[in-house]
Amino acid sequence: MELETGWQQEKADLKHQVCRLQEQLAECRAERDELESRARALNDRLWQSVSPSLALSLQLEGEQRLWRRRVREGREREARQALIIHRLQNKVLEYRDRCQRLECELQDEVKQLLNTERRIRDEHSDSLESALIRLEEEQQRSVGLAETNTLLRDQLSQSEQANQALREDLQKLTADWTRAMEETESTWLKEKESQLGREGQHQTQLLSVWRSVVALRQHFHSVKTATDRDLWQLKAEFSRLSSSLRSSCESVSSSLRLNTRHLRPLSLSVLPPHLPSDLPVSSLSPPLTSTLALPRPISPLSEVPPVSTSTLGTFILGELEHKEEEEEEEKMREVLDLKLVHDAEVSQLKERIAELSRMLEAELSQREEREQETERQRETERSLQSVSQAVVRLSRVLSSSSSRPLCISSERVLSLDLSSLLSVLSQTESTLQWNHEELQRAKLSLRRLGDEKSTLEFRAKQLEDDNQQLQMHTQLKLTHTQDLLNREREVSSSLRLQVDEVQRREEEVKRENDRLRRERDRQEERSRQLETETHRRVETELLENIGLTERETLHRLEIHSLKGALEREQLDKRRAEEEAADAKDALQKSRECVLRLSSSECVLKREIEDGQGALEKMAALNLGLASDKRELQKQLLEMERELSDSRTQVQSLTSEVSSLQREVKTLNADYAELRAQKEAEAEAARQLIERKQ
Repeated sequence: MELETGWQQEKADLKHQVCRLQEQLAECRAERDELESRARALNDRLWQSVSPSLALSLQLEGEQRLWRRRVREGREREARQALIIHRLQNKVLEYRDRCQRLECELQDEVKQLLNTERRIRDEHSDSLESALIRLEEEQQRSVGLAETNTLLRDQLSQSEQANQALREDLQKLTADWTRAMEETESTWLKEKESQLGREGQHQTQLLSVWRSVVALRQHFHSVKTATDRDLWQLKAEFSRLSSSLRSSCESVSSSLRLNTRHLRPLSLSVLPPHLPSDLPVSSLSPPLTSTLALPRPISPLSEVPPVSTSTLGTFILGELEHKEEEEEEEKMREVLDLKLVHDAEVSQLKERIAELSRMLEAELSQREEREQETERQRETERSLQSVSQAVVRLSRVLSSSSSRPLCISSERVLSLDLSSLLSVLSQTESTLQWNHEELQRAKLSLRRLGDEKSTLEFRAKQLEDDNQQLQMHTQLKLTHTQDLLNREREVSSSLRLQVDEVQRREEEVKRENDRLRRERDRQEERSRQLETETHRRVETELLENIGLTERETLHRLEIHSLKGALEREQLDKRRAEEEAADAKDALQKSRECVLRLSSSECVLKREIEDGQGALEKMAALNLGLASDKRELQKQLLEMERELSDSRTQVQSLTSEVSSLQREVKTLNADYAELRAQKEAEAEAARQLIERKQ
């Protein structure tokens, strides 16, 4: 702030001095014009009044005075310009010192920034590399998920196209059917008078067909209830069988546990002397997985005869050892027999379980067959319903066209079965064909359309089932993708935190760069102001000295060359400013990319609800984020290069300012000489005026 206020005060002082110099120049110009006009008038009068001899002397004296006056004025102007140049030199020296000081400060700050950036890069290089690796992995996953989504979308579109085609076919069939019905109604209305005698018969047959259809439907319902009842009974029997198997298994396992408890001391006492004593009992005892009760084992204490102390004296040691070995062998045989029995029972139980599983599979297959039969019955019921609807429509048409009531016996209708219904329908078709061939064609087309409609309905149902399966499959995949997206969201949140930290540090660096840029702009503005002031002064002096001497023309050419150099420097400055603006735009783009990353969460939520297109956008955003990070790093490097370029430009500008100052000095010297000439001419004019007076 202090530097800014000092620069502003200096700027105001320079402006004030420039204004004062401009006023002095204007006054000098006015005085010069007046003196020139007076000198011309006096010269004219002298030439008119004085003789030629005196005119020459007066002319010489006037010229001497004019030259003296010009010399005096030139000296005064030279003194004033020397003061102004001295002040400008002092200001330029101060400006140079301040520029050097600011350059030192800039270098220190740039060094600090480089150190901080190096430290930040060292700290976050590992985290950024790992984050980039994770981003690439997530991008690959998102690409895979996008491919699966496209496949699912293609399948859904194909199923929708198939459904649309079926709908169009159904609409066409219904339109054809309605058209045929209208045609038949028109033909029936035209031929109503010829069909009055046979309408009663046809109506009774149709009503009998309708009642047989109703009876067949009731029979289907009864069969369905019976099958459901059989299925429930089978379930109850299966539950009872499973409970009985479970109880038998539990009883067998408990009995085996008791047997193992009884056999454990036997196995410990019966071990042969050559076997190790730490052999586990479970290797000799039967397993506990059998489901049949084993015969009660013989107690080892009951088999081994009690040996008293009185009998031991009669036996020999070898006989006792032989008997003990025989007893041990017998016990081992018994244990092996028990093992064999146990293994046989286990195999029997396994076979029983396999048989039960086969029975269950057979029951399940029977159940599936029954369900298929019920489904076929439902299909036949649907077809019969369609036939009944057609019969009802025909009966309505006949009743509307008939003028006498119909008497139909219900017993006859109920006694009819499917074959009789078909025969009645065939009779009606034959009579209609015999009567009206056009009506037969219409009925045949109606039947064909009904069959096609039933097949199309069945196909539509199959397609609906397939569509439901596809929807379930897509739902599962969508849930899986949602989980993956949640994980990706967590990863993106962590990456966003890292990006926020990097962005915060980049903003700090950007603020430092902006501050340095503002200082550089201030310095450029000051140098530009000094250049404009010097340029203005040079222009004013050149305007005053136009048309005087060839030296002025040479100086003008030099000034034009300097102007071209200044314009080139201004163009370079503009280019530097444009590059800085481009850098600002790039930073703004990076901010917009970060904002797009924050808004991508809302987009992902909406796309998860829709189930389409979320993964591609996520991959694009991740790629944009990585590219934006790389661009930011490149832009930081470019900004550092621009700072170094701006320093070199400032140095070149200072050198050019010094050269301009030297040229201004030379121009001031020339201007002083011209001013001395003008003062001499003015003095000569005064002398002429004094002599005349």
